[in-house]
Amino acid sequence: MVPLKLKGGRSLRPLPKPRLVIDPIDKRILRAMLLDARIQNQDLAAKVNLSPSGCLQRVRRLEKEGVIRRYVVDIDEYELGAWVTLWGEIVLTPEGRTQRKALERAFAAASEVVEARQVVGRADYLLKVVSREAGAWIALLQRIDAEARLIATSTVQIEVGVAKRFGGLPQLEGSH
Repeated sequence: MVPLKLKGGRSLRPLPKPRLVIDPIDKRILRAMLLDARIQNQDLAAKVNLSPSGCLQRVRRLEKEGVIRRYVVDIDEYELGAWVTLWGEIVLTPEGRTQRKALERAFAAASEVVEARQVVGRADYLLKVVSREAGAWIALLQRIDAEARLIATSTVQIEVGVAKRFGGLPQLEGSH
């Protein structure tokens, strides 16, 4: 396989190999917990055909190893009022590529940035920004790159609806 070259002459790093072997039983546990993180251990054990103690051991191992990082609530953000969701692409300058870690810290510190992903393609980053107003995108860019040296270009789209919500991971499919 030919390595993929990125902007600035860098090569795409291969993804790290998983540290842990996730077997079909682990996948069934993860799928059930992804759909209902509050599931009781007895119910989970019954769902995946394990004893409650064996199931609990597996869940604790998955937590300890960092496969299960946290338990979250899935909130319907539209019920929280008139907020706007913006999906933005950022293309970095050569200087911006050398300042990647500082930019990522700025993304992490900005409360309106709810997700930031480094990508390969026409952009360097995809951001999900949630704010009371669409002008938040310009304000965010001005705040994180006040001297306009790190970001070459950006585009933004305003979300007007959701066609599909997160409902699981394809890696967990086919293990029922």
